[in-house]
Amino acid sequence: MAGLNAQSKGRRLGIFKPHEEKPTKAREKERGEEFWIEVCGRPVPAKNTDEGIRAVHGNQEIDPEGVRRYLEGKFGEDLGVVREAMQRLAKSFKPKELGEAAFGLYERFRPAIPEGVKG
Repeated sequence: MAGLNAQSKGRRLGIFKPHEEKPTKAREKERGEEFWIEVCGRPVPAKNTDEGIRAVHGNQEIDPEGVRRYLEGKFGEDLGVVREAMQRLAKSFKPKELGEAAFGLYERFRPAIPEGVKG
Protein backbone atom coordinates (compact mmCIF):
# COMPACT_ATOMS: atom_id res chain seq x y z
CA MET A 1 0.00 0.00 0.00
CA ALA A 2 2.80 2.41 0.83
CA GLY A 3 4.17 2.04 -2.69
CA LEU A 4 0.78 2.60 -4.30
CA ASN A 5 0.17 5.69 -2.18
CA ALA A 6 3.64 7.05 -2.96
CA GLN A 7 3.01 6.47 -6.67
CA SER A 8 -0.32 8.32 -6.47
CA LYS A 9 1.22 11.24 -4.60
CA GLY A 10 4.10 11.39 -7.10
CA ARG A 11 1.59 11.59 -9.95
CA ARG A 12 -0.31 14.42 -8.25
CA LEU A 13 2.98 16.28 -7.84
CA GLY A 14 3.93 15.62 -11.46
CA ILE A 15 6.96 13.48 -10.53
CA PHE A 16 5.60 10.28 -12.12
CA LYS A 17 3.59 10.02 -15.31
CA PRO A 18 0.64 7.60 -15.47
CA HIS A 19 0.91 4.50 -17.61
CA GLU A 20 -0.83 5.39 -20.84
CA GLU A 21 -1.03 2.11 -22.71
CA LYS A 22 -4.24 2.08 -24.72
CA PRO A 23 -6.75 -0.78 -24.19
CA THR A 24 -6.30 -1.98 -27.78
CA LYS A 25 -2.54 -2.41 -27.15
CA ALA A 26 -3.23 -4.30 -23.92
CA ARG A 27 -5.60 -6.67 -25.76
CA GLU A 28 -2.82 -7.45 -28.26
CA LYS A 29 -0.56 -8.83 -25.50
CA GLU A 30 0.08 -12.56 -25.50
CA ARG A 31 -2.38 -14.64 -23.46
CA GLY A 32 -1.01 -15.01 -19.94
CA GLU A 33 1.50 -12.17 -20.33
CA GLU A 34 1.40 -9.89 -17.30
CA PHE A 35 1.33 -6.11 -17.71
CA TRP A 36 0.04 -3.10 -15.79
CA ILE A 37 -3.19 -1.15 -16.26
CA GLU A 38 -4.41 1.88 -14.38
CA VAL A 39 -7.54 1.80 -12.23
CA CYS A 40 -8.61 4.89 -10.29
CA GLY A 41 -5.18 6.39 -10.84
CA ARG A 42 -3.31 3.37 -9.46
CA PRO A 43 -1.27 0.75 -11.30
CA VAL A 44 -2.80 -2.74 -11.21
CA PRO A 45 -1.17 -5.95 -12.48
CA ALA A 46 -3.22 -7.61 -15.21
CA LYS A 47 -3.21 -10.44 -17.75
CA ASN A 48 -4.87 -10.82 -21.12
CA THR A 49 -7.06 -13.95 -20.99
CA ASP A 50 -9.42 -15.65 -23.41
CA GLU A 51 -12.24 -13.86 -21.53
CA GLY A 52 -10.54 -10.44 -21.77
CA ILE A 53 -8.22 -8.38 -19.60
CA ARG A 54 -8.26 -9.49 -15.95
CA ALA A 55 -6.57 -7.98 -12.90
CA VAL A 56 -4.36 -10.42 -11.03
CA HIS A 57 -3.35 -10.87 -7.40
CA GLY A 58 -0.11 -12.81 -7.25
CA ASN A 59 -0.57 -15.55 -9.87
CA GLN A 60 -4.35 -15.62 -9.47
CA GLU A 61 -6.67 -13.90 -11.96
CA ILE A 62 -9.44 -11.90 -10.29
CA ASP A 63 -12.79 -13.52 -11.01
CA PRO A 64 -15.38 -10.93 -12.18
CA GLU A 65 -18.15 -13.01 -10.59
CA GLY A 66 -16.39 -12.74 -7.22
CA VAL A 67 -16.16 -8.97 -7.65
CA ARG A 68 -19.88 -8.82 -8.47
CA ARG A 69 -20.72 -10.84 -5.34
CA TYR A 70 -18.53 -8.55 -3.24
CA LEU A 71 -20.23 -5.42 -4.60
CA GLU A 72 -23.65 -7.00 -4.18
CA GLY A 73 -22.80 -7.63 -0.53
CA LYS A 74 -21.83 -3.98 -0.06
CA PHE A 75 -24.56 -2.24 -2.09
CA GLY A 76 -27.31 -4.84 -1.71
CA GLU A 77 -30.42 -4.24 -3.81
CA ASP A 78 -29.06 -0.79 -4.78
CA LEU A 79 -26.24 -2.28 -6.88
CA GLY A 80 -28.14 -2.06 -10.18
CA VAL A 81 -29.08 1.58 -9.65
CA VAL A 82 -25.54 2.46 -8.52
CA ARG A 83 -24.01 0.68 -11.52
CA GLU A 84 -26.28 2.54 -13.95
CA ALA A 85 -25.46 5.87 -12.31
CA MET A 86 -21.72 5.11 -12.45
CA GLN A 87 -21.93 4.16 -16.12
CA ARG A 88 -23.80 7.37 -17.00
CA LEU A 89 -21.30 9.41 -15.02
CA ALA A 90 -18.30 7.67 -16.63
CA LYS A 91 -19.69 8.35 -20.11
CA SER A 92 -19.87 12.06 -19.30
CA PHE A 93 -16.04 12.22 -19.03
CA LYS A 94 -13.32 11.88 -21.64
CA PRO A 95 -11.20 8.80 -20.80
CA LYS A 96 -8.19 10.77 -19.55
CA GLU A 97 -10.39 13.05 -17.42
CA LEU A 98 -12.16 10.02 -15.97
CA GLY A 99 -8.83 8.48 -15.01
CA GLU A 100 -7.88 11.63 -13.15
CA ALA A 101 -11.24 11.96 -11.36
CA ALA A 102 -11.93 8.25 -10.75
CA PHE A 103 -10.74 7.89 -7.17
CA GLY A 104 -12.57 11.00 -6.00
CA LEU A 105 -15.72 9.70 -7.68
CA TYR A 106 -15.22 6.32 -6.04
CA GLU A 107 -15.00 7.99 -2.63
CA ARG A 108 -18.34 9.67 -3.26
CA PHE A 109 -20.05 6.45 -4.47
CA ARG A 110 -18.73 3.90 -1.99
CA PRO A 111 -21.21 2.87 0.66
CA ALA A 112 -20.84 4.40 4.10
CA ILE A 113 -19.71 1.86 6.68
CA PRO A 114 -20.36 2.91 10.30
CA GLU A 115 -17.27 3.18 12.52
CA GLY A 116 -16.42 -0.14 14.16
CA VAL A 117 -18.32 -2.25 11.59
CA LYS A 118 -16.30 -4.65 9.43
CA GLY A 119 -16.57 -4.24 5.70
